[in-house]
Amino acid sequence: MKTNIVFLGMGLLGLMAWAAGQRHDVEAATVVNASPERVWEVLTDTAAYAEWNPVIVRLSGELRPGATIEFVNRGPGGR
Repeated sequence: MKTNIVFLGMGLLGLMAWAAGQRHDVEAATVVNASPERVWEVLTDTAAYAEWNPVIVRLSGELRPGATIEFVNRGPGGR
């Protein structure tokens, strides 16, 4: 289950990184072996992203429509 959540989170944040500075609507779907509440809990715990997501160094902000988030991601080669 954790692997699926990591994959989903990485995919969504990768798209967000690509779209930095631009407004885009993104939709994605996958099957995750966890309750919707648990998935939402993991994806909205911005302080914990660096613990399970190898791309995100820091993520802050409220994850809600219309809100702004700030994130720092690792570049190529983990830098």
